[in-house]
Amino acid sequence: MRQLTILDISHRNSRGFTLVELMMATLITVFVLLGLLKAVEVAMEMNLRNQMRDEMTQVADARMNGFRSMTFSMISTCSNASCTDGVHAYASEPVASGLRGVNRSYTVFRTTKVSTDTNVSAVDLGVRVRSWVYKNMSSSWEMHTVKGE
Repeated sequence: MRQLTILDISHRNSRGFTLVELMMATLITVFVLLGLLKAVEVAMEMNLRNQMRDEMTQVADARMNGFRSMTFSMISTCSNASCTDGVHAYASEPVASGLRGVNRSYTVFRTTKVSTDTNVSAVDLGVRVRSWVYKNMSSSWEMHTVKGE
């Protein structure tokens, strides 16, 4: 039977990771995972902003279609004090959001601007939808169309 020497024992122990190698591998893995986590966060934020923009577009389109369906005489007259220089601003209107189950609302602003050209009877219809504040930023979507008599 052969007797083990110190050389044989150290040769057998050199087959694994040392504690320093294991710590470095763990540190590198943590940095890679943190980078991936940040990428996922940015992707989710962009996805939310795109969904918010799509919903604002749908709200603005629905309000604009309601505006277009009004008769020309209803939208071209300025009968109250909020009408200055042919521009009439309607009262703002909150619209509930259905985005990801959030209890927030968009604010819809509608305006009409009567053409100052005496040869043309037309009204510029405007709808602006403003979102809530998300990460210190508020988005808005605006649509305009012209309706003639």
